[in-house]
Amino acid sequence: MLKITTIKTDRRCRLVLEGELVAPWAEELEKKWRKVRISTRGLPLIVDLRNVITISQEGKDVLLEMMNDGVRFICCGVLNRHVLQQLTRKAAL
Repeated sequence: MLKITTIKTDRRCRLVLEGELVAPWAEELEKKWRKVRISTRGLPLIVDLRNVITISQEGKDVLLEMMNDGVRFICCGVLNRHVLQQLTRKAAL
């Protein structure tokens, strides 16, 4: 299960994720991200991964798309940091 909370201010929008970023919830995150991107009209978007416990390949694919679109991430934990480092390398290619 994945809980997605949107926190919007005048300066930025943040998506707080809690749970497992796996199929089919990775698709739900992608839908939510696209809606938020349109509705926030250029506000910086930050995705908070501090409470994500699992990231599948489908989840990584969505995060990579988001990264390529300029989304910034907050994370903690060795696993999530490692995943973001791998995605950063892929995005640089």
